[in-house]
Amino acid sequence: MLVRLLLTLGAVLLLLWPQRADAQETTGVLYVTATIQRAAVHIDSEAVGEVPVTRYLPPGTYSVRVTADGMDPFVRRVEVKPNLTTSVTAELYPGGGTVEFVSTPSGALVIIDGKEVGKTPIRVASIAEGDHSYSLSLTGFETIEGTLTQRKGGNPLTKHTLESSRGRFSVTSKPAGAEVWLDGASVGKTPLQLNEVPPGAHTVLLVSPGYAAVVRHVDTSDGSKGEVTATLSDAGTTLKVNTGFDDAIVRIDGATVSQGRDAETLLSRGEYLLTITSAEGGGEVSQTLEVPLTGTLLYKVDWKGGPALVELAPLVQRWTFWAALGGSAAAAGVVSAGVALALQPEPLPDGDVVVTLP
Repeated sequence: MLVRLLLTLGAVLLLLWPQRADAQETTGVLYVTATIQRAAVHIDSEAVGEVPVTRYLPPGTYSVRVTADGMDPFVRRVEVKPNLTTSVTAELYPGGGTVEFVSTPSGALVIIDGKEVGKTPIRVASIAEGDHSYSLSLTGFETIEGTLTQRKGGNPLTKHTLESSRGRFSVTSKPAGAEVWLDGASVGKTPLQLNEVPPGAHTVLLVSPGYAAVVRHVDTSDGSKGEVTATLSDAGTTLKVNTGFDDAIVRIDGATVSQGRDAETLLSRGEYLLTITSAEGGGEVSQTLEVPLTGTLLYKVDWKGGPALVELAPLVQRWTFWAALGGSAAAAGVVSAGVALALQPEPLPDGDVVVTLP
C-alpha cells in the first residue's frame, strides 16, 4: 500500500515539475538606470517611475524611453530573456526639448497647430514653449484632438488609443433643427450622431422649412466616419411640378417635400432623385435631377404615357414665342412692353410642371 502511494506521489510530482519550470521561464528582469538622477522611465510608452527601475517581465522585445528636462530622450528597443537580467544604462545629453506622439494603432497623421508633422510614432523637436493644439487622424478611426503644454527643455509623451469610427455618422447644420434623411429614411434632426450605419455609399438630405434642401453623398466603404456639415440657405433653385392630381406626393431622395396638384420646393445645387407617386394617377415616376445654383425648374407628369416626367422649357426659349414677336425685333434685341410682359412665366396647363432657369 505504501509503495503504491509513493508511486502515485512520484507521478504527480513528475507531472507538476515541467509546469513549475515553465512558469519560472516565463519571466525575465529588466533593469534601467541613467547617467543622471531622477530621469523618467517609460516601458512600451507606459510610465513606470524614475531610475533606477527594476521590472519582472515576460520574455519579449520592449521599448525603453528615458527622459529628463533639458536632455534629449534616450530610446532603445531591448530584449528580455527568461531567467536573465537585461540591464540598460541611458546616457543622456543636453537637448532643447521634444514632443513625442504614440498611437494604437500606429500610422496616425499628426497635426500640430495646423501643420502636418508626420505619422505616429514620431518625435518632434523645436517645439516652442507654451500651449499647442494637436490632432491625430487615421482612416477608419475617430480623430483625436487635444492640447499640450511644452516647457523649456521638456520631453512630453502623448499617447492615444484610437477608437474605430466604423458605423458612426455625424450630421450638423446651421441653423440646427433640420430634418435628416439618410438613404430615404428620416433618422432625426441636426445636430445628430448615429451609430451602426453600414459602410458604403450613402445619401444624406437635410430639409428645413424656409430653406433650400441640401443633399450630400458620403462614402464610408473604407470604414471611415460619415460626416456632413451644411449651412442652409433661403436661396436656391425652385422646383415646380404640376402633378395633375391632388393626392400626388413629391419626394426628394425619399423625403416628402411637397404634395398636391401644384407642388413646389426649394433646392440647393446638387444631384437629387425626384419621385412622384399618385394613387389617382395610378403609379410612380422617378428621375434624377441636376439642380443648378439658382433658377426655376418646371416639370409636368404625363401619367398616360408611361408615366413620365416631362421638362418644360421657359416661355422665352420657345421658337413660337420669338416667331410671334417677329424675327427682326428679336435680332435687334428690341424689348418692348409686350416682350417684357411675355418674359413673365405663362400659366401651366393641367399636368404641366414649371421650371425656371437662371
